[in-house]
Amino acid sequence: MDIIVLDVMERAACVLSDDGDGCPYFADEHTEDLRGTLTYTFSILADHPSAAYLRGERLVLFTDLDRDMRLMRIKRVAETHGDTHTMVVYTESAHTELNEDIMRPTSWAGTAPQTILAAILAGTRYEVGQCDYPGNVYDVEWRDFGSCLAAVRALAEQTGMELRYRATFSNNAITHRYVDLLNRRGSDTNKSLEYAKDTRSITRTTDSSQLVTAMVGLGTPGATEGTFLTFAALVAADKPAAQDWVGDATALQAFGVLLPDGSRKHRFGVFRDPDETSPTRLLTKTRAALAARITSALTYDVDAALLDTLPLQDSSQSPGSYDHERVSLGDTIILRDLSFSPPLSVLIRVSEIRRSYSDPSIGSTVY
Repeated sequence: MDIIVLDVMERAACVLSDDGDGCPYFADEHTEDLRGTLTYTFSILADHPSAAYLRGERLVLFTDLDRDMRLMRIKRVAETHGDTHTMVVYTESAHTELNEDIMRPTSWAGTAPQTILAAILAGTRYEVGQCDYPGNVYDVEWRDFGSCLAAVRALAEQTGMELRYRATFSNNAITHRYVDLLNRRGSDTNKSLEYAKDTRSITRTTDSSQLVTAMVGLGTPGATEGTFLTFAALVAADKPAAQDWVGDATALQAFGVLLPDGSRKHRFGVFRDPDETSPTRLLTKTRAALAARITSALTYDVDAALLDTLPLQDSSQSPGSYDHERVSLGDTIILRDLSFSPPLSVLIRVSEIRRSYSDPSIGSTVY
């Protein structure tokens, strides 16, 4: 894979390569998660002439394994004098420049997501890319003077869609900067990762630090300080009138605080959505937030062989022969490890992926 380094005029200044053409790079790591974090770190020999172009705030481009071109901005450069004189370059996705554009209060009624996204991006260097239109329209109200990036993320959250940022480069210039709004990233691959076959280790972590058994729901602030919209006036199967919280009876018996008389007391959390003006929608959102926190969070960290990047052992196979083995961000896969007790066999989604292009044998995937 090549890394294109741009100069101050955002034109190609030099190319870094892992195949001997151009300045070589090594010890690289591409990290990306479904929350929108995207970073790329790489090293070069600091005495190479190309090192002069690697300065703070300069842009670099690389093409990932899904063939999407990623535009990154250099945020930190560290030089080390030791046995060798090396330079470590830390970059983050250039879409964070949307933090520097302000979205003023506005609202949309019955509007398609791509229309709202286009309005948010107006006046920035970014434009609407792929926008999966599920056939729904939305009422969206933006009440604050916040960043365009915050507005983009809020839109994705409200519509239940996911974001991807990419660029195109042609004739020695960046031609497009895209924000994609997708129904979901990745796909249902039916791929099965098995311990000792596709992975070198699997770490299962159970975290109960965010566990609650009941949750209060708070919406838009009221006219009086300390007051908020609630769903207390609503009557539902899981809450009587005047109750501003919902609870889970099963979680209460399993995890509630044990009282002297043998009964159990709820462990409360608070769900806040300062932009929500509907008690009915607030109740629905609070239920969803509670459902996500009534059990201990489980995460799996897999040291993956990532077969799609491994050198081909059979010269008769063409490049891309392992495309069917690729694990991409957002994919749903099956994770199996019979060494766990009880045996581990779960359907999981890739929420974070880390990979190296200079050393494809290195890779880790978090679920």
